[in-house]
Amino acid sequence: MRVEYLIADPKDRNLVSFRLEDAPIILGMVLNNEARYPAAKATLVRCRMQSTGIGFSDTSKVVPNSLLHKWSEKLKDRLRELEPNTKARARILAECSQYLGSVFAPTYWAKYVFKKSDLSRIVLRMEQFSSDLESGQYDFMPANFSLELIKTFAEFTGWMRAWGSLDADFSLGDMADIAPRLSLFARRSRSDEWGENYCTTYMGSFSQLLEAGRHPGMRYEFSFGQRDGIFSPEYYVPECIQGTEDEKEWIKDMSRLEYEDFIPLCRMVRIYERGPLEDFIVKATELIYSGIEEEFAQTSATLEKYLEETRYVGSAEMMAISRELSELI
Repeated sequence: MRVEYLIADPKDRNLVSFRLEDAPIILGMVLNNEARYPAAKATLVRCRMQSTGIGFSDTSKVVPNSLLHKWSEKLKDRLRELEPNTKARARILAECSQYLGSVFAPTYWAKYVFKKSDLSRIVLRMEQFSSDLESGQYDFMPANFSLELIKTFAEFTGWMRAWGSLDADFSLGDMADIAPRLSLFARRSRSDEWGENYCTTYMGSFSQLLEAGRHPGMRYEFSFGQRDGIFSPEYYVPECIQGTEDEKEWIKDMSRLEYEDFIPLCRMVRIYERGPLEDFIVKATELIYSGIEEEFAQTSATLEKYLEETRYVGSAEMMAISRELSELI
C-alpha cells in the first residue's frame, strides 16, 4: 500500500486529502462507506483491481494463474454459445473475472478528502475495531478475514499517524455521542422497512457490495452468514454457468481457495441496504443501463418487493410511492 498526501484546500487546514495506491479492495470499501460526512469525497468510488497480464499486482492475493486461465477459457466458451455480440461477451467476461479476485487484492488508486476530525474518527474506529477483534470480543467474521483486516487497518492508520494528519488530542472519548464502529460491518440484524425510506436484507457477493458503493446516499452493512454458529461459505456463480456441470466445479474451486485463506470476491455475505426512496430510484434507473448482472438482478428483486409492500396499502402516501416505482418497470 502506498499513500500520497495531497493538499485539499490551501485555505482550509481542517481538510485532509490523500491518494491510495495498491490498497486492498476492502479498505476502499470501508472508506467509501464512511465518506458520508460533510466535505467527504471519494473521486474513485469503485476500486479497480490492478492487473498484470492475467493476474493482479500482488501475487499473494490472486487466484493461481492456472486456475484463472482455466476459468477464463471455460467462461469464454460458454459465452460464445449464449451471447452473439462480441462487445457484450467482453463485458460479461470482465464482470465474471472480477469474482476471481480477492477482497484483499490491490487497487489502482483512489483519492479521498475528509475533514481532519472525521478522518480522526475513522482512524480511531479502525484501531478500536482491530483491538476488539484481537481480544476476541467479536466472533462475527472468520479468523482468516479478520487477521488480514487487522493488518490492512494497521498499515493505513500507521500512514495517517505518521503524517500528523489527525487531531492530536482526539480520542474515543470525544466520540461519546457517536457509535464507535465502522459502518460497513453489521453488528445486528435489521428488519425490512418500506416507505419514504427503506431497509432490506439479502445475500450478495463481495463484488456486488463493492459495486453498490458507487451509489451516493445509500448505506450498506454486511455480515458473514453462520449456520449453527459455524461459518458456511457460499459463492456467487456467474449466470452463464448456473445450472451446468461447471457450476459445481466453480463452487469446488472457490471452496478450495478459501480453505487456503484466500477470500474471493464471489464469497456471499449478508448485505443490509438502507436509503431514501429517491436514491433507490436513481440507483435502479442507473442499473437499467449499466449494472452488472448480479446487482441488476438484486435491485430488480428489491423493486418488486418495494411494489408488493406499497401497492395495496391504503394510504395516499404509499400509493404515490407505488406509482413512482411502477414507472421503472
